[in-house]
Amino acid sequence: MTYPLVPAPPRPPDLAPRPMEYPQVLRGPRHRWWRPLLSLVILVAGTLLVMILGMVASMVAVALSGGDVEKWARSAADAAMTPGLFLATNLMLAALIPVSMLAVWIGHGVSSRWLRSVVGRFRWGWFARCLAVLTPLWLVYTGLGIAVDGAPEGGRPKEWLALLVIMLLTTPVQCAGEEFLFRGWVLTSLGSWFRHRWIALAVPMVVSCAGFSAAHGSKDVWVVADLSVFAITACLLTWRTGGLEAAIALHCVNNMLVMGISIALGGFDQGFIDGETTSSPLPVVTSIVVMSVAYALVEWQARRAGIQRRSTPQIPPPPMVPASPASPDSPASPTSPVAPGPV
Repeated sequence: MTYPLVPAPPRPPDLAPRPMEYPQVLRGPRHRWWRPLLSLVILVAGTLLVMILGMVASMVAVALSGGDVEKWARSAADAAMTPGLFLATNLMLAALIPVSMLAVWIGHGVSSRWLRSVVGRFRWGWFARCLAVLTPLWLVYTGLGIAVDGAPEGGRPKEWLALLVIMLLTTPVQCAGEEFLFRGWVLTSLGSWFRHRWIALAVPMVVSCAGFSAAHGSKDVWVVADLSVFAITACLLTWRTGGLEAAIALHCVNNMLVMGISIALGGFDQGFIDGETTSSPLPVVTSIVVMSVAYALVEWQARRAGIQRRSTPQIPPPPMVPASPASPDSPASPTSPVAPGPV
């Protein structure tokens, strides 16, 4: 006896059957309580692998170019930002993009495209619009800083041209890598744990601030506060606009202008935050004002552009009824041929 082939049950959709904000975009039919934990394991393992491979590749490149590997290692430990170390650092941070996407794809069992935005893609037009409104603000911000504090000390670095080229080519993807991890993965993966929308935003935001500040190394309370202001603003922009574009634009504008000025005028090494960096209350207050204006500008543009901030519902397919073989003794169905009878 032959049996009819029963097709495999349809795969559940990625997204929930109702609109969800960005922090809960992964809380769909495939969500399970253990998935963020699996995603975290993949993220940590991938990040460590990137760091190890990046350092090994850098040392090999130094050795092949005839450089002194020990001298390079000492300069890296002393945070002397040579062109080679600058390039290696930016590329390792840029590698957080595929690491974060892989953690979502394997850990949560959904397409990693939802990490970009609630529409499943990177909205380049919206990204350009954010750059256009944030760049003038940062030009005024950095210009006033130079006018008040004066030009940075130390003069232009002797390898300024190489540093400038590396900055232009790799700093945008470095900024994107940090945002994919500290805003993208943290908000969506941890946010999927919580049913209430405000808890799904608040808890990951605290984790994002703590992780972003710790990654920079400084334990100074004012440096941590300044970094936390930036992290909170980036989280709120991501939540409000339903994607990473605005946060990446904010990060790019800040890093590109600050680094560009330090390369042109001096103080490039001092522009990087490490364990020895300290600050004071005034920069924190300034950051609060500037970040508030930045958020207001992006909010204004998001309303004008009608930016989608919630996912489009995906309806799960109806359950399949397994087919059963027909029995000779079973009554004929309405579609079965029947013998003619008396009328």
